[in-house]
Amino acid sequence: MKDNNLMVVLYQQVEFEDLGYFGPDHERVYSFRVTVGDREFGVGSSPSKKLAKKQAALKAVNELFDLQVQIGKTNEDFNF
Repeated sequence: MKDNNLMVVLYQQVEFEDLGYFGPDHERVYSFRVTVGDREFGVGSSPSKKLAKKQAALKAVNELFDLQVQIGKTNEDFNF
């Protein structure tokens, strides 16, 4: 992404859409999709709602800024 587009992205509304969960009660997997402005990005899924949101946010960041950021091996390795 070009630097002059960075400010445009930073001032757009970010929303997380809860897509629900699937699986049995003891193995639920939650899914979220992130929208930045009017652009929808991929879905993040995880047994944890918090981590599912982080995965969705990372997909948006990776695409918006042409980065390859990854979540660490544990939840504590990646903090917003």
